[in-house]
Amino acid sequence: MELRTFGHYKLAKGICVRPLSYDNPELGYFNHCEEMPQSVSNNKVEVEFFSGAGRFYNYDIKLDPNVEFSKYQKFITEFLRRGETHDCLVHFSNNVYDHQRDKDIVSIYNMPQILQFVEVTTSIPQTIYFDLDDKRFGPTSLRELIQVKEMCRILEGIPNILKFLINASVHTRNEDKTLTDISTVLASYDLYYKIQMVKEEENIVQKINMTPKRVT
Repeated sequence: MELRTFGHYKLAKGICVRPLSYDNPELGYFNHCEEMPQSVSNNKVEVEFFSGAGRFYNYDIKLDPNVEFSKYQKFITEFLRRGETHDCLVHFSNNVYDHQRDKDIVSIYNMPQILQFVEVTTSIPQTIYFDLDDKRFGPTSLRELIQVKEMCRILEGIPNILKFLINASVHTRNEDKTLTDISTVLASYDLYYKIQMVKEEENIVQKINMTPKRVT
């Protein structure tokens, strides 16, 4: 069952996959990325996902420059298996572990294997809504905006991405040591023309098949 909008996918059942902490590269699995406790994986969610049970519409994947792509391999294998039959929203962002570590944040565009993550997760045959969020404490630089433009070109060329959003979430420290953020959409693209192209191609094939063959 394909949902209609980003909002529908985000409100549907999801799974968060992220490193457990700043100094612990092991991955944890959660109903959502704000779930507590943060330092211990939700075993119930983890078992459900890897057993093949249930249905997940929203994949929230947190990246860390110090966590190798290979750490995600088990997750990716099951994700790809599910992607053979299920459409989904794929969301990537960098991690903000706490308000004291602003200098440790690495832009999502500077993640060493971001393009590999994009390539692998968008290789499933089903429809994908794609969401990229760069969490930061300052404005997006010109160099990063150029990277946004390059990312748009990549995403536009992936045939099963129906729509994508690229966001910047700028965090601010509060006096009580909590964080608030303002999210800005840097790029948004509706790719519904791809569906129309497929329909037109199917119509052409049907017309060809229905054309009487000349007897020689």
